[in-house]
Amino acid sequence: MPFFGHMLNTHTQMSSMDEYIELIELLTIEIDKTNIIIDAITKQKHRIHDISSMYDDIDSSLRYGNRLITKIRYREAIEMIIYKASILIFITVCVYIIYKRIPWFI
Repeated sequence: MPFFGHMLNTHTQMSSMDEYIELIELLTIEIDKTNIIIDAITKQKHRIHDISSMYDDIDSSLRYGNRLITKIRYREAIEMIIYKASILIFITVCVYIIYKRIPWFI
């Protein structure tokens, strides 16, 4: 009987070894999948960083553009005030000249 027991023990060891090898193969496949996922996440991280940098550049450009537009609006407002003051002075001078030339006008 010890012979059969030894064969049974050897058979059990072989099936355990096969299971161990199969487990190693499955773990290797899962590790490969995990590495692929990690590579994809790393690439996505770089893309997100590039997009973030691009948005930072756009943000700074928009801020600079906003400052320029504000300056232009300020200058337009000053020019409009000067223009209206010039028209008022012109009309005042014209009325004064007419008043001095034609005393009966007023």
